[in-house]
Amino acid sequence: MKYVGDDLKLEVLDQDVTTSDSIGIATIKMTSLVEGTDQWFEISYKGKPAGKIHLLSQFTPDEQSFNQTDSG
Repeated sequence: MKYVGDDLKLEVLDQDVTTSDSIGIATIKMTSLVEGTDQWFEISYKGKPAGKIHLLSQFTPDEQSFNQTDSG
């Protein structure tokens, strides 16, 4: 598949009540989510490894959009 600039940057924040501090950032290819995934992605903070985040996605096409024909 040709790269078309489909990067998703995901910022992970802590759970403080008063402030939201960044724990790290992960860059994920949107195409990997559309096809469905069950993966762990590395997050980094200031260029250093900061942990992993687990993402699970499932692709379910919209039946109405899937069955439409182009009238144009």
